[in-house]
Amino acid sequence: MSKKIITGIPNPIWKSKSILGEGTLWVKEHNSIYFVDIKKKRIHVLNTKNKKKK
Repeated sequence: MSKKIITGIPNPIWKSKSILGEGTLWVKEHNSIYFVDIKKKRIHVLNTKNKKKK
């Protein structure tokens, strides 16, 4: 039996200005996605509920 594969164009949820983003982490209690920009030494946060970015 073959499976149907659905493809499409990726749609980013945030176009951050990071140089090298790594280590994506979802924290359900905060409704947030965290990741590190290794080159700029910064932690980025996106709250998926209210769309606020830090």
